[in-house]
Amino acid sequence: MMIDLVQPELYLEEKFIEMLNDYNKNEEDVIDRRYSRANYDFKSYLDYLKKREKGVNLEVGHVASSEWWLLNENKDILGTVRLRYEINETNYEEGGHIGYDISPRYRRKGYGKLILNLILEKARVLGHRTVLVTCDFDNIGSKKIIEYNGGRLENTVISKESGKEVLRYWIEL
Repeated sequence: MMIDLVQPELYLEEKFIEMLNDYNKNEEDVIDRRYSRANYDFKSYLDYLKKREKGVNLEVGHVASSEWWLLNENKDILGTVRLRYEINETNYEEGGHIGYDISPRYRRKGYGKLILNLILEKARVLGHRTVLVTCDFDNIGSKKIIEYNGGRLENTVISKESGKEVLRYWIEL
């Protein structure tokens, strides 16, 4: 089975919409938080990602970052991952350098461990020596994924956005 981490491309629109539908079917709010633009204008979403990578027209509180998609041999999008090139005060509290999502139907199959491992390699190549990765206290799957990839718990903070406890992990590259 071939799995690959690729940058977003227009030819993957149908597969991306399938992934969004999977989130909708599972009543997860990740679309509203992250992918709403893609739901109504995919090309505009890709343009937004390219600008975000260059740090152009960033929303308040955001920093330059790149996104990749984890694909299988059928070009199904198993998950997405974002690498922030630097972290600001907000991302230092929660969010960190890396954020990832695994599509609901592909969870508990090892893809979370894989996507984090692959993005850690990209971060290493880009010159990062350590990265911060966070997850909600009650997200047991992400906690295990981060620890499997070498995450060392620094502390727990309370999210200003959600009020939930957030675990803050550092990973040495």
